[in-house]
Amino acid sequence: MRTILFVFPILLAAIPIASAQTIQRDKNLYYSNIAPGELESDVIKKLPVKIMLESETHIPYGGVFIRVFNSSGVAVFKQMCEKPWLFMKLPEGDYNVVGVDRNKVTRLKPFHVKKQPEDGYAQTTVKLTWPKNVVGY
Repeated sequence: MRTILFVFPILLAAIPIASAQTIQRDKNLYYSNIAPGELESDVIKKLPVKIMLESETHIPYGGVFIRVFNSSGVAVFKQMCEKPWLFMKLPEGDYNVVGVDRNKVTRLKPFHVKKQPEDGYAQTTVKLTWPKNVVGY
């Protein structure tokens, strides 16, 4: 009984840590791949880039391999994104994002990351959309 009373508060204290979204790092690039409904972190909400993966009927779509290229054509990010939202911390500049799903259907979109103001944040939202006949919904 004494063991249960000792362990229970420790387990309760660990719950917020286990449920928090992770910010991952790939070289010098910070990112977080999450699903709608999971976004609770203000830090993630304020990352300069949000890439949304969805069907043409605006239903979230995951399982896409994402590559982001800078204006020189160098790949700055390459990851499989199982969830439909990808937040990234990229410096100001021009980029191209390429998404390839499991059916090998490719989507490409150029985008520009704005300079971050000192008194807030500016977020660039990029939507990659797949046809309904490929996604199934």
